[in-house]
Amino acid sequence: MEHYKEKLENLILEKGQTKKLQDGEFLIVGTLLVEGGSLVIENAKLIFTEGSGILVHDGTFEATNSTFEPHYYNAGWVNVSLVGNIKGFIRNCSFEAGKGREDTIFAELGFFEEKKENTYGGCLFIFNSNPSVFDVSNCSFKNSEADFGGGAYVDGRVRVINCNFFNCKANWDGGGLSVGRGVEVIKCKFEHCKAPNRIGGGLVADKRNLIRDCLFSNCRANGGGGAYLWEENRLENCAFATCHADVGGGLKASEKNEIVNCHFANCYSKDWGGCVYLWEGNSLEGCQFENCISETGGGAIYCHRHNHLGKNRYKNCKPKNVQGKCKVPCFITTATLKALGGNETVDDCYELNLFRQYRDNYLLSTPEGYQLVEEYYRISPFIVEKINAQPNREEIYNLLWEKYLKPCLREIEKGNFERVKEIYIQMVEYLKKLYL
Repeated sequence: MEHYKEKLENLILEKGQTKKLQDGEFLIVGTLLVEGGSLVIENAKLIFTEGSGILVHDGTFEATNSTFEPHYYNAGWVNVSLVGNIKGFIRNCSFEAGKGREDTIFAELGFFEEKKENTYGGCLFIFNSNPSVFDVSNCSFKNSEADFGGGAYVDGRVRVINCNFFNCKANWDGGGLSVGRGVEVIKCKFEHCKAPNRIGGGLVADKRNLIRDCLFSNCRANGGGGAYLWEENRLENCAFATCHADVGGGLKASEKNEIVNCHFANCYSKDWGGCVYLWEGNSLEGCQFENCISETGGGAIYCHRHNHLGKNRYKNCKPKNVQGKCKVPCFITTATLKALGGNETVDDCYELNLFRQYRDNYLLSTPEGYQLVEEYYRISPFIVEKINAQPNREEIYNLLWEKYLKPCLREIEKGNFERVKEIYIQMVEYLKKLYL
């Protein structure tokens, strides 16, 4: 014990009391409880025995240039929990191998309605009711786990800025970070985090949070490999790379969320939405999708209902179960282009590739669109065969091009995907009446 500057065992700091831990290693045994007092940590290394942690209730917590880690790595420790009217900040600190705190204590303090014996915030838990913002900046969270918020769980007036979450795990929600309401998450990285049993491998956001300029890399979950958004959140200028999930490889969004100027690459879903799964009333604008695959539908995006897709860019995103069809000519479109002067290379021309991208990334992202594509592949070979048997077939193909296909192409280029679908349906109905 000689190398520790001080051993603190079940210390309690009440209102008016201040404790400063500075320039050395400190052994924490049991719970360091701040009940209205102040705890200041500077340039320190805090070592926690198994089951130990810090709990601040209606007090001040300031931590700078310090580390928080377990005495024995495999045993872990609880976490730092800050609840109530909290003042202070956490800057340039490193947290590792926390196990989270059970909700029992939070229920006793009146912050949870009931005790469910779940653990929250692998290394850090914040429930801030103070109107002033509590900042967590330039910190790292590694190799920790909890039921909710494997690295950290934060709620209320909190900003998490330029923090890294690495190899954190949630048994349920938010492998790296779980946020409640009114939180800002800015310039953070989530790498190799996971929530294998439920949602949000990197992050879960409840309601009215801002997530901006963040990176989600190699994260995994059942739903939303990189992130899961519940309601009325804004996700802006974020990047998702190589994230996997059963549904929504990069992101899954529930209701009324805004997703703006994000980039998704090399994401994968076992079922729907290689990059993104949108449930209802969400808006997605100015995003880029590259090399994303779903096994079932929506190589880039799967939309359940009433979602808005603005102008987005797609490259090589495919639903795997129709990948073979992507190599087959687009039947009516291909026949039309060949009739208008195309040669043997028409199957790889700009127009056909644009139509295929629209089909794979938009039509196949909704149940209705999926049914339209299935119907198209069922009836179009027979329609083409009958058109080719007509003496005025060139005139027919020219009409199809001018009245339907050319307008569709222009609307795709403008990003007016719903209008494209309307024109497409009109064309199919017109051809069915004539030839089927």
